[in-house]
Amino acid sequence: MKNFLIFLTTVITLLIIVGCSNNEALTDSKTKNEIQTTEKKGDNLEVFYQMNNMVGRKDEYYSKNILIDSNYYKSNPFNRGDVIYFNVPNDLEKIESIKKQITRVVALEGEKVTIKKGQVYINDMKLDSFYGQLRAGGMNEEEFFSKEIDACKEEVCKDGYREFFSTYVKDLVIPKGSIFVISDNSTRGYDSLTFGPLPVDQVIGRVLGYKKEK
Repeated sequence: MKNFLIFLTTVITLLIIVGCSNNEALTDSKTKNEIQTTEKKGDNLEVFYQMNNMVGRKDEYYSKNILIDSNYYKSNPFNRGDVIYFNVPNDLEKIESIKKQITRVVALEGEKVTIKKGQVYINDMKLDSFYGQLRAGGMNEEEFFSKEIDACKEEVCKDGYREFFSTYVKDLVIPKGSIFVISDNSTRGYDSLTFGPLPVDQVIGRVLGYKKEK
């Protein structure tokens, strides 16, 4: 009986440890949900960005002059939270205006990505950040459907958003030389939810922020 109690205690302890590890969160305290304004320097690319795949509550990046450092990743690693400018894969190029887009780095090579009901997990840890949960126009599912969405009154439209907020991606290990990217407003444009891991050789540069106007 004594041995059985010791065994039972050990099993319960292990279950508690496993349960705790599954509840671990991966945080990103460095990436801010704010966009810097900066002056153009050297070889920085300047792009007038006209897509709304990265907008939140303040039309972020949309119809703005954006500065991109095309040399940044020649001497720096990719980091989670980076906003990048990239070439859309050839098979998705439909019109000239969408061949190059802005998106956000969510996972790095070698990491395992899982998405459950729109929540991103990295190596089984919940990504606890403003970009760790799929959003539409800066809103999560509850916020989105609690507001009057003029452009989405039809049920077919609402069903589309319900499907988006319920996005599921089974465990996906990011291959060498690739990253996993998701736009802040992923209902628009193209990102890894559409084409899978993005080869890093398709990245044009790191987005620095808005161009400071004189």
